[in-house]
Amino acid sequence: MIALRLSIAQLRRAKFLEHMIAPILLFSYMGPQHARLIEAFFTGDALTVRATRLYDLRKKDEAVFKLLAQWYLGKPTGTTMTTTVTTTTSSS
Repeated sequence: MIALRLSIAQLRRAKFLEHMIAPILLFSYMGPQHARLIEAFFTGDALTVRATRLYDLRKKDEAVFKLLAQWYLGKPTGTTMTTTVTTTTSSS
C-alpha cells in the first residue's frame, strides 16, 4: 500500500529520525470529477487509514474547494516523537 511505503520513507529521512509516527495525507482523484482525502499513519505495529467521503468536483462548489484547501494547508497535530524515559540511580 502506498501510504505505508510513504510513511516508512518519511521515517527514514534525517529530520524524522526521532519520530515514531509519520502521518501521510493523500489526495485520491477518480477521473477529473471526484476526489477524496486519505489520511494514514503507521505506528510501528498497525497502519491506520481514514478516508473522507467522495467529493463531486463537477459542481465547482466553493465550500468543497475550501475544505480540500484546509486539509492541504492545515498544520499537523499530535505527538509523533519518541518518548524517552530517563532513570536516575543514586548511589549512597
